[in-house]
Amino acid sequence: MGFRHRLSAACQASPFSGLRFQILGVVGLVAVVLLGCQFAIASLFLGHSFKQLETARVNRDTQRVQAALNEVLDSLAAAAADEASWDATYRYAERPNLNDLVNNLPVSTLSENRLN
Repeated sequence: MGFRHRLSAACQASPFSGLRFQILGVVGLVAVVLLGCQFAIASLFLGHSFKQLETARVNRDTQRVQAALNEVLDSLAAAAADEASWDATYRYAERPNLNDLVNNLPVSTLSENRLN
């Protein structure tokens, strides 16, 4: 009866309870822990470097955008100045007045528009 009892107990045992599966579980656990440590170390050392690179890139891109906006503003200022001088010219053409000509249409306006 003892032999049959041991045979029955061996047949009822879980297929995952052997030494092979215990070793596999320990190796898997060690691999997961090592991968976690590797990730933590990489994040600690490389994360700061990548943050510095990203900050430098954002600063450079911000300066580029600011330069582009300044260029557009300069262009708009030049166009507005040009239009303002043409408004004075139009008013003078409608109603010629020597005071308007002297006050609102300086010589620089004529030279900037190549009207020598």
